Amino acid sequence: MNTDIKIGDKVRSFDFDSRDIEGPDAHFVEGIVESEEVAMNPQRWIIRVTRVVFGGTEKELIEGERVAAPFNGLARSRGRITNGVVKIEAAEDRKAAFMAEKREPLEIVF
Repeated sequence: MNTDIKIGDKVRSFDFDSRDIEGPDAHFVEGIVESEEVAMNPQRWIIRVTRVVFGGTEKELIEGERVAAPFNGLARSRGRITNGVVKIEAAEDRKAAFMAEKREPLEIVF
């Protein structure tokens, strides 16, 4: 099981066995890990989708779409192991980048 991926991380979850991120074999979703379902079989991450690519083409995003991706390191058929989810950016890194952005102070007028 992959313990490196945590709630709040931005991840890419690949469909099928390809790890291409462009071209006709690129099939994946990107999003933010919202929760873990450890009591389910298989154990999985719930990901709020922010990007969908199928066949190398970006698809229209459905508002509120979520996917359930199995944890990495679980046994699959024919002796294979799940490994379709990769971390793109840690939650802490995303938060630090957001906080570091220069922001103009709000002017409140009464």
